[in-house]
Amino acid sequence: MIDPTAGAPEFESILSELEGRGPVQVQAKYARTSCPMHDGEDQSAFVLFKSGVGRCFSQCGRSFSPAEIAEKLEIDLVQTKHLTLDAFLAAFRLPASIAGEFSLRTSNYGGRSWIVIPYLDEHGELLRNRKRLSLHGGQKHAWDGYGGRTHPFGLHRLEQIRRFGRTLIVEGETDVLACAAGHVPAIGLPGSNTWREEYRRYFDGVEVAIWQEPGDAGRKFVDAIGQDLPTARVLRHPSAKDPAELWMMVEDDEFAPTIERMWEAAPKVGELKGAELEQEREFLSRHAGELINDPDFFDRLCRDIETSGYVGEVAPALAAYIGLTSRMLKKPMNLLLIAQSAAGKNFAVTTALKFIPDSAFQKVDAGSPGSFIYDETPLVHKGFILTEFDSAPQGDGAFASAMRTLFEESRLVYQTTIDDHGERRVVRVIREGPIAVITTAVKAPEIQSDTRLLPVPVDDGKEQIKQIALRTAINAESEESDPSFDFDLYRSFQRYLDLGGPYRVIVPFATALFRAIPDEVAGATRWNRDSQQLLTAIKAVAVVNQARRRRDRAAIIAELGDYEIVLRAFEPSFRAAAAQGITQADRDAYGVIAAEPGLTNANLADRLGVRPPSATYRTSRLRKAGLIVNTAGRGKTKWEVEGPLPESVGLPSIESVRRQLEIDSNPLIASPVAAGFQQGLEDSSEIPGDPQTDIEVI
Repeated sequence: MIDPTAGAPEFESILSELEGRGPVQVQAKYARTSCPMHDGEDQSAFVLFKSGVGRCFSQCGRSFSPAEIAEKLEIDLVQTKHLTLDAFLAAFRLPASIAGEFSLRTSNYGGRSWIVIPYLDEHGELLRNRKRLSLHGGQKHAWDGYGGRTHPFGLHRLEQIRRFGRTLIVEGETDVLACAAGHVPAIGLPGSNTWREEYRRYFDGVEVAIWQEPGDAGRKFVDAIGQDLPTARVLRHPSAKDPAELWMMVEDDEFAPTIERMWEAAPKVGELKGAELEQEREFLSRHAGELINDPDFFDRLCRDIETSGYVGEVAPALAAYIGLTSRMLKKPMNLLLIAQSAAGKNFAVTTALKFIPDSAFQKVDAGSPGSFIYDETPLVHKGFILTEFDSAPQGDGAFASAMRTLFEESRLVYQTTIDDHGERRVVRVIREGPIAVITTAVKAPEIQSDTRLLPVPVDDGKEQIKQIALRTAINAESEESDPSFDFDLYRSFQRYLDLGGPYRVIVPFATALFRAIPDEVAGATRWNRDSQQLLTAIKAVAVVNQARRRRDRAAIIAELGDYEIVLRAFEPSFRAAAAQGITQADRDAYGVIAAEPGLTNANLADRLGVRPPSATYRTSRLRKAGLIVNTAGRGKTKWEVEGPLPESVGLPSIESVRRQLEIDSNPLIASPVAAGFQQGLEDSSEIPGDPQTDIEVI
């Protein structure tokens, strides 16, 4: 166990503050948590070294000193050398009996003294010790040992609380102690961002109120708890920041009556939250109104994607944007952007993320495969971004099983065993959804997930690679995006959509669309899953266009215009999916090999006008699909065609769907005896309108 006073003081002060804000993964030489220098919630993005120096490996990419971090966190790095139990009790006007009831004591090490605050479970057994190092300023807290889990404080009093029938949830041990001194039951959390869904069980059958401290941290504290305890009341005092401060302000016998009066007047979380969200949505509707009401939103988005610095075909970035928007639906999309290394697949995803608020997704760039599984960041109706998926463990292991569940059920379920004080026990981790998943890979995954992920091909041509490198150079010179558009405007728009969700969408042309699907697509083994992804994409576009769509009992009615946007973004995806993953680029390579048998990879690269790695990437995919064979000796390449290409068939056009709608709506046309009339309609240049039906596909 590492003693918290043995490390650099700067590290200790910063670590203590970060542990109060959210999960921290502490290893031998560093602690990893969310970056305090930007507003993201990516738990794998920030690394804090033992010296106190930090670096962000995510959005801001900065390195910073302890002083810079302390300024951002609004903490003082000055250390207090001594704190005794008597001084602590006197400072907060707490009776000596409180020390005995909560097992508080003074301890010391290396010339320093502090207060040991035991965290006990329901049965009075020790879970973990926390140390109070100073009264005010400097580093106030440190955990006894790094990397352990946080727990509520005061659980050993749960039996009394349940008999009483109500309790306060507060932030910090001192507030719990003050409430106990004033005969008010309370349970405390060690930080504003340490609530976990599993704590809900402690409050079954108990009336709950949450003390909200001033500021953004206090609001987030209430929001996090309120998701799991929506009937809890919210207590706010006009003068006292927290219960400990109220205890210092009033007479001893006035503390409990004051809390009682506040309790009776306090609104419930749902009431408070609803009013606040309505105010926020009204503000966002004004701020992002030009996007909400723009009839050409997706044309504008595509232009701004290019303006933001994206190069090449815009479809992959547009597909990622639509996939992320599907998080607001009951069954979101699962997308796999696939291309060789350095072709721009991660660039497409990163570009799409610029238009989405940080609060709407979690991104995992690297780290141990299971790190995100144990991360406690809520993912309900959010996007989950996992880069380089093919570098994660494949096969039939626990990780692969968890990922299959995520793709299939839009939530993550992971079961493993842990060492619990020398005994092995099973732990089941569940990260609730629905969750929209976007991942990237060089090759298709091998964990039976390929049909659960809709492939999004990314151009890997020579010109594409060249333009990406050029754009990187331009960005390095200016370090600024083109100011002609506003990322915050798009993020506000997405936040506006979030506050109105989750959504139900009716696709009234779904039956006509499916009947118009070519047999080569509809007959593929993966079509059952792909068809759901297609409908979800249409629904996601309809959510974006909701201001211009009709509604039926609160459900948005999608239109063919929404399908037209899906064609723009996903037509290559469904074409590749129906052809066993073979993209148009693969077909081009196959055609050259068929015309000139015996080509090497270098020859093929010359014929296609691509880099040699691109040619190698395409031949490896064709060979794996059994379409070409290498007839040369070991270490050489000489490609020849071995099997026929699967047909390249994509989604039906808008015109085809309109024709099918007309056929379905006319009994004469739909009957077998009207085949001649039907053929005449198909040959006609006059396309009927878009009749609506009552078919609902949820």
